Formats: sequence, C-alpha cells, structure tokens
Amino acid sequence: MGGRVAILTVMRLISQQEALGVGELGAGEAARLWREPRHDGLDCLAARFRTHRYSTHTHETYVIGVITAGCEGYWLRGETRRAAAGRTLLRQSRRSA
Repeated sequence: MGGRVAILTVMRLISQQEALGVGELGAGEAARLWREPRHDGLDCLAARFRTHRYSTHTHETYVIGVITAGCEGYWLRGETRRAAAGRTLLRQSRRSA
C-alpha cells in the first residue's frame, strides 16, 4: 500500500510530416509545412486544428510555438497541460535534455 507506480512512455523521433498525419485533418482544419530560407531552412508549421491529435512523439531540435487562438493541450512531465491564446512555448528536444 502507498507504493508508487511508474509509467514509461516510449517516444520515437518522427518527421513533421509524420507527426502531422497528413490526410487525417478534420473539417475546418488546415496545416502548412515549409522551410524558411531567411532562417537557414528552419522548419515551420502554421496550422488550425480543432480535433487533430498528434501521437506521442519527441522533437529532434527545439520547438517554439505561438498560440494565436484557442488553446493547445500537451503532455509534459507526467501531466496534461494547456497553453491558451497569447502564450509562447519553448520546448527543449529530448536529445539535448
């Protein structure tokens, strides 16, 4: 009694295209992926999601997110968290952690 339970989540590196799951967007959803030449080929994503869910994954590099409307739900350190419109997120890659 009173013991701790550890939950291990296995994450794998996947491409932006795989994470996005092209072809799985719902009605009213849109996503555009591109590499920005002004910033040395930085991977960029502009999206409007209502029901889209990413599978559990990690990132090869840092990720900067800007929530312009609605909110984003994500899993971090064993908790579900939410970021509302107006928030900027910076996530460190698993490789550099």
